[in-house]
Amino acid sequence: MEVVQQSLEQAGIVYLFLGKELGARSDNPQCYVDGKVRYELLSQEASFQEGIARVLRELERYSIALMCAEGDPLKCHRTILVGRELRKRDVGLHHILPDGSLESHRDTEKRLLRLLRLPESELFRTHEEIIADAYAIQGQRIAYVNKGIGRSISEVHT
Repeated sequence: MEVVQQSLEQAGIVYLFLGKELGARSDNPQCYVDGKVRYELLSQEASFQEGIARVLRELERYSIALMCAEGDPLKCHRTILVGRELRKRDVGLHHILPDGSLESHRDTEKRLLRLLRLPESELFRTHEEIIADAYAIQGQRIAYVNKGIGRSISEVHT
């Protein structure tokens, strides 16, 4: 990470690490179910909310890039966890794809629905409910696993 930070500084770009606040892993065992981090639980953590607040404050002054090593945004927790939270706050997001093109977050969500074979609309569920399900499903597909931590699914539902 030091190489990235140095390269950015040489280009006049400020680097700020928020991995602790916005990362996909938590030290809190309550954020895990059957050893797998649950993004909906992680997103409620005070440190995560502080990280989101920091991003929102910085957006008032700067353009921001949240970096990831994943080529496809749908495989990255920044899309499924952080992007979802920023979307709730009407922040305009674009993802840089491996070929250098940009994909709007709305188009990323459409692609997520296609990937999961979910409809964009249904008679008895709103689009937002379908999107919420899509985020939950994809979150479970890509979530960090630590088998030595967390609760069982039966403890969550009691």
